[in-house]
Amino acid sequence: MLEAILEKGGIMSMPTLREIRESNYISRKELSDLANVSESTIVRIEDPTHRTTQEVAAKVLEALSKRVGKQFSIDDVDGLNIYNVMRDRKQRTKDYQRKYNELDEAAYPLVWSVETEHLTIPLHTTWLAALL
Repeated sequence: MLEAILEKGGIMSMPTLREIRESNYISRKELSDLANVSESTIVRIEDPTHRTTQEVAAKVLEALSKRVGKQFSIDDVDGLNIYNVMRDRKQRTKDYQRKYNELDEAAYPLVWSVETEHLTIPLHTTWLAALL
């Protein structure tokens, strides 16, 4: 594993799950059997463009640690894209609010403005209906 780090330019970087697995001659199938997950799960975890939950990553790393005889944690492995439930929930909420605001503006187009000495007040169709 140290050779792989030195080949990358001598900068100490953390190894990826795939590098650890391959340097210890463990197949994806063997690791998936040890971790009691599907082989496609191992493929997805090793691909940094796919996300995985912290629980699944920890389960795979625990199985790898037992097989290799060295303890690995999520912080020790590079390239893991951990799914953050709370962050993603907040992002979905922001996206929903943005879409709702866009729909709201489209549903209530500006009819005309009433100008006063200091202020222009937009009047929407729903406000006009309430006034009439």
